[in-house]
Amino acid sequence: MNSPLLNRLLALPVTFAAAFCLSRAGRWFASASGKRLKFS
Repeated sequence: MNSPLLNRLLALPVTFAAAFCLSRAGRWFASASGKRLKFS
């Protein structure tokens, strides 16, 4: 049941989702910090 192919297929969308969430969080944090620096 624990086959390497299945692990690879499961890891692909998981890593893609993690990278997507990280890029979204990084972009939001950059825009938020930019607004904070602009307003202060």
